[in-house]
Amino acid sequence: MDKEYLKPIILKGIIKKLTINGNVKQVIIVGETDTMEITGSIIQTFNIDRNKIKKQKSSK
Repeated sequence: MDKEYLKPIILKGIIKKLTINGNVKQVIIVGETDTMEITGSIIQTFNIDRNKIKKQKSSK
């Protein structure tokens, strides 16, 4: 039997706690994450900090 994977998860905003049980193909986080607990296997994880992106774009 093949492992059953959850659909890609996209999270936007400030996340205090994130708990994932199971197998996830893709996790995309836009914003801040305080606590992240993962049980299972993840193929890809993207963590994008919106504040860092804003700081890079702004001049002066």
